[in-house]
Amino acid sequence: MLTKMEKQSEGAKKQRISKLKSYMEKNWQGIVAMMMW
Repeated sequence: MLTKMEKQSEGAKKQRISKLKSYMEKNWQGIVAMMMW
């Protein structure tokens, strides 16, 4: 069983990863647009 602290840190890790993914996706579109020019 996970303790409350472990669950919170696990959730924070997932949030960071999803934020990073969405950031990368937004930047990727910008990078591709620059390369297309």
